[in-house]
Amino acid sequence: MREVTLSNGKTVQVAPLTGSQVRTLRKEKKDGLEEPFLIAEMLGIKAEEQDKMPFPDLVTLHKATLAETFGLEEDVKN
Repeated sequence: MREVTLSNGKTVQVAPLTGSQVRTLRKEKKDGLEEPFLIAEMLGIKAEEQDKMPFPDLVTLHKATLAETFGLEEDVKN
C-alpha cells in the first residue's frame, strides 16, 4: 500500500486493484482521460467529490494506483 498526499493535505491509502477491477477498468475505459475518474471511483471517491478535486490530484491517485497494481517503484523526490 502507498500513501498519497493530495493538494489539500489529505492523505489517501492506495492499494493494488483486484483482477476484477482491472477487467472493469479495461471494459469501461473510453479514453485516457476517463481512467483517473474510474480509478478514483474504485478507491471509494464518489463522483460529486471528484468534481470538486483538482484534476492533478486525480492523476496522482491514478498513477499511484497503477504503480501499486503493477509493482512499480515509488517516485523518490530529491
